[in-house]
Amino acid sequence: MTPSAQSVTSVAQAVWSYTPRSLTDIQSLTAAIQNNDPNLLSSLSDLMYVPVPYYTGQVSATQVAAFIDNVIRNYGLVGALANFIANNPYNLWTTNFVVSLVANPYLTTTSFIMLLSNGAMSGNNAQSILYGLAQNYYYNRWIQTVTYNAPPQSPSQPTQRSAQTCSLHRT
Repeated sequence: MTPSAQSVTSVAQAVWSYTPRSLTDIQSLTAAIQNNDPNLLSSLSDLMYVPVPYYTGQVSATQVAAFIDNVIRNYGLVGALANFIANNPYNLWTTNFVVSLVANPYLTTTSFIMLLSNGAMSGNNAQSILYGLAQNYYYNRWIQTVTYNAPPQSPSQPTQRSAQTCSLHRT
């Protein structure tokens, strides 16, 4: 089977094959995230696999961020999530994934601070997340500056910008 022919479910099953899992577990995790209800999980150990439905496109970053915020603030499982981020089991909790969640407005500042200050989170992991956030911030500021300073385009003009306009913002 070619990668393009693989279904979302088969990709999720392949990732979940590290430990015995069933399609019901995958569906329970996806439903828990979609409904923002950790009570729908088959087991609390399934929290380790929260990124899987996101990577397979079954849930959005906003849904994952809201779910994680709920798990931290209302269920007190900040230690477990900090541990997953620090240890990155099965390479699911990458720094890019975590930074995208932290940058999402549905993960509150309170939850973010609870994650960073948790004993399971190492200083190196916290520093990587903060560095990723800073990169994201400055990249977005650069895009806003370039876009703001670009000459207005009419529909009849070509969409190519001059090299002079783009070179003004290089560092």
